[in-house]
Amino acid sequence: MNSSSLLRDLRYACRTFRKKPGFALAVILLLALGIALSVALNSVLSRWSIGNLKDPIVLAAISVVLLVVTIAAALIPARHAALIEPASALRVD
Repeated sequence: MNSSSLLRDLRYACRTFRKKPGFALAVILLLALGIALSVALNSVLSRWSIGNLKDPIVLAAISVVLLVVTIAAALIPARHAALIEPASALRVD
């Protein structure tokens, strides 16, 4: 990815945000929610696992949490992308 491609993508994002302010608000809110949840989950897991990192139950629980988050992070955008018409996805606004 070169700098002209990055600038083009940033201009497209700004144009989309101006055209669709509801989308921009949703993006900002979801980013804030994601950051807040990651900080909260990090503090909860670090308090929970202090001194227990060799405990198999703690390691299994952490693995399950990470697996669920990973699956959700992959499936939600994939499901959304599967619902988009290919012709409209290739068209530039």
